[in-house]
Amino acid sequence: MKQITSESKSIEIHVNSLLRLVDKEPFLKGKHDISKIKTSRDKVVDPRFEIIFGQLQVAYNTSR
Repeated sequence: MKQITSESKSIEIHVNSLLRLVDKEPFLKGKHDISKIKTSRDKVVDPRFEIIFGQLQVAYNTSR
């Protein structure tokens, strides 16, 4: 079972309230992409750390 800190829960509650307000307001509804807000909220509530290793390519010029 995951444990949510009180700060994370508070942020989740406030963000959800704002998202409901945006959804209810006809002037704002559908005019903004809220997917990034939801993604950020989810990262705060349930943080996961991922390490991504990229391949480093180095080219050397040996024709001196």
